[in-house]
Amino acid sequence: EQNATLPVVAVMHHSGYAPDIFTMADDYQYTFFYGSNSTYAPAVMINRLCNPLVSQVPVINAVYSYINPTLEYAEQQQPYASIKLESSFDETTREVKVKASFYPHTTLPGKQNLINVVMTQDSIVALQSNGGMNYVHRHVFRGSLTGNAWGLLADFTPGEETTWETTFTLGETIYSDYWTDELLESAGRTKESVDLPVDINQMHIVAYIAEYDTNDVNKNRVYNCTEVKLGESHTQ
Repeated sequence: EQNATLPVVAVMHHSGYAPDIFTMADDYQYTFFYGSNSTYAPAVMINRLCNPLVSQVPVINAVYSYINPTLEYAEQQQPYASIKLESSFDETTREVKVKASFYPHTTLPGKQNLINVVMTQDSIVALQSNGGMNYVHRHVFRGSLTGNAWGLLADFTPGEETTWETTFTLGETIYSDYWTDELLESAGRTKESVDLPVDINQMHIVAYIAEYDTNDVNKNRVYNCTEVKLGESHTQ
């Protein structure tokens, strides 16, 4: 049975086999976690952890026999840090303010550690191969607010808070920026086809703190993560 007792922050990346209208420029960088040149979909990562009883890399098949043991394995790991995520949204100007505060309780184990804040949109109804025109796409990654796929390196001291904040204007649509003019032309697409409407009620801000190592797929675990809807705040 599906393990429904653990709190999960879901972020869906549309990368792997072929790009679609949701694919962002950041998405393809995360194929690093497969640990090889081969990709398959659908696939899952849980805190970017490798459960050695299931897989040798963080990416696993999206089946309960792999997911449930890895969820349980993740639950046994120390969170190491708490997160306070605050957001506000002005409906008139569409200005969004985000403040993420990270509070480590002990020394973080990674040689390098980082924070990242991204945005997702839930329940987008659109075409899905073998799913039809009215498929509901959940928790779709819509870009990193820190300006890159991986986030920002930071030094953390136990008992001291590290804070990051930004202000931006959320447009009526979000352009899937993987799609350059050349790629659009070669695929026979238009820019309008990958410029998707924003539903304010379905937008979420996700913040996480993680270790970082570009040489080892198994040294990028997420220590803790939380999410809020626009205009809401939460302390993890």
